[in-house]
Amino acid sequence: MRAQVSAANLMTTGSLAAAFVAVVLAAEGRLVGALAAVVAAAILDSLDGPLARRACAEGGFGSQLDSLADHAAFALAPAFMLYQATLKMVPVAGLGASLIFVLAAAWRLARFSSAEDDRRSFVGLPLPPAGLVVAAAAAFTLAPGLALVLILLLSGTMISALRFPTFLAIWNGVRFDRRRRSPLPGDRRLDGVRPRQRPGSRRDDGQRHPQEREDERVGAPVLARE
Repeated sequence: MRAQVSAANLMTTGSLAAAFVAVVLAAEGRLVGALAAVVAAAILDSLDGPLARRACAEGGFGSQLDSLADHAAFALAPAFMLYQATLKMVPVAGLGASLIFVLAAAWRLARFSSAEDDRRSFVGLPLPPAGLVVAAAAAFTLAPGLALVLILLLSGTMISALRFPTFLAIWNGVRFDRRRRSPLPGDRRLDGVRPRQRPGSRRDDGQRHPQEREDERVGAPVLARE
């Protein structure tokens, strides 16, 4: 086991511990504290992947541990929180909807492990944002009917074939858009040279061809043509 001890796996283990804390706090009715624990799990979950890639420590053990931690932190804990907060007011439907969310999350993680996702998009809504939404709905005590619709909608979206862009794709899109809007050093239009003007071939009005002067006169504002 000593070989499995790494910064990335410790982060994942911390996410799993935060999930347990969230369940305990939810059982005590401290839903805001439980939400904070789920947010802490999300922060730790966002750090373990980059740490593993930087240390070249990606492997089967870390992947399996990450799936277990994600299911506990973003499926079991949020579903229990929402059931405790409001869904228990509709006993059969509320318990069934919470169970559907937990099972849909397991299917979503299993599909993720089968490498259906790529670097540009996810197939189905990823579990961490879905779990955060459910936990927030519990902390703010959403009405039972709305909570029921929300958790079923998120469950269906997770196992759907809808594609969602990854953070890397969104970031690359923003960077590409900025590059398109920024002035390019070689763009003559942005360096003060008009498209019709030929750099390096400026001549006096008396030396220019009559057709060139006529082109500029036609392209000029109305008052300048007279």
